[in-house]
Amino acid sequence: TKLFVESGGNVGIGTTSPQNKMDVEGAAVIGSSYSGTNTAPANGLLVEGNVGIGTTSPEAKLHVQDGSILLDNNRYLQAKDSGGTPKSILGMYENDVTLSNWAGGNIDFVIGTPPIATQLLTVQRYGQVGARVGIGAAFPSYNLHVIGDIAYTGNLYDISDVRLKENITPLENALEKVSCLQSIYFNNKDESSDKREVGVIAQDVEAVLPELVSTGNRGYKWVDYTQLSAVLVEAVKELKAENQVLKQRLEDLENDEFQEQNHRLESRLSALENAIRSGSLIGKEL
Repeated sequence: TKLFVESGGNVGIGTTSPQNKMDVEGAAVIGSSYSGTNTAPANGLLVEGNVGIGTTSPEAKLHVQDGSILLDNNRYLQAKDSGGTPKSILGMYENDVTLSNWAGGNIDFVIGTPPIATQLLTVQRYGQVGARVGIGAAFPSYNLHVIGDIAYTGNLYDISDVRLKENITPLENALEKVSCLQSIYFNNKDESSDKREVGVIAQDVEAVLPELVSTGNRGYKWVDYTQLSAVLVEAVKELKAENQVLKQRLEDLENDEFQEQNHRLESRLSALENAIRSGSLIGKEL
């Protein structure tokens, strides 16, 4: 039976017992350029235009209005490039939602509006096991790369346990290094606000403290201000030591001068006493 219409109005194609307005036993093709030229998958459906579920005016290949799409048994959504090669996968597995690259390469998870400069949140795969998160940064250079201000109410801790360190050596000539740096006022070119900021030039820091400077993946220099505090601690200690030396020298000079003056006074007093005893001052004006 190719086409069967039962008394109730149900239509069957390939079946004589349709249970719905239309039952098709086998595959079907819909579309003026699809029909007659394409073969649908077994028991499947090919649709040339948009498909609407719950809507009479679908705006995409699949448009679901006021409803949900259910993926069960750990299924996923897969995207291919223009050549048909699988690229990214959005997987849904029980308690997890994953975004991965089909070929195992880098992949970006982006929240924002094109063009790329307006990206709000970027999660970028880095290497085989790492990831970089950018907030306002389209190309994050570090594990967390934020363009803009950060506000927090807790504490920021830098793990500094001695058990995690090796090749420990004291920092020397810190005051001399700090003296080579210049603190400046500036405005950031990438920010629209006119806020004046205070800082240092990365290239200046790199010349005397290269350990505090790194280069991002776009060639820009970055300064680790947290490590700069350790340099300032040693600089203050060196300055205090120099001040103690100068203070001691001043005290020594003051003591020497005082002792010299005291010696002169004692000499004059002794001479005066001797003169009185000998009577050589009688009748003389003092």
